[in-house]
Amino acid sequence: AIMSAPDESLRRRLTVCGAFWTGLTDALVGVIRVARICRTSAQIRSKMFQCLLFNGICLGLAIVLFDNVVVALLNYFLRISTLLLSSQSGERDETNAGSWVVTVVQYLFSAFWVLPLFWLSKPINSIWFLEISDEVLRLLKADQSKSLASSSSSSLSSVKRSKKQIGR
Repeated sequence: AIMSAPDESLRRRLTVCGAFWTGLTDALVGVIRVARICRTSAQIRSKMFQCLLFNGICLGLAIVLFDNVVVALLNYFLRISTLLLSSQSGERDETNAGSWVVTVVQYLFSAFWVLPLFWLSKPINSIWFLEISDEVLRLLKADQSKSLASSSSSSLSSVKRSKKQIGR
């Protein structure tokens, strides 16, 4: 049976929608599992908070503040100084003559702040992620052993009941 082009297109769209829905539900189930695990372990919450502080504050916020505050102020002062110098000399130069200063400062910031922190964050994050994963594994094994113990005790009691019924 040969499918027509519209049927094939519809089948592809439905396949993509199904895959999207499956991925979305998997992601939500994962988020719920992570929330449960974080709720049960203070060590995991602590390490995740440390990761958030270090990566979010030290790296992320520093970059955002530099790009949006320091560079903006630097551009503002360079424009003012360019206007003051051009008004004193009588020439009217509207181009930003000090734009190279901003570029140099951005490169210096990247070289002496972002890059060292990025390389420093690799081993630190690795250690924290290892500690988090070890704790999660310990919790999952504990949950699994509890569920195995409860299922084995329930199956053991059902076997005992079966023996009693057979022995009657």
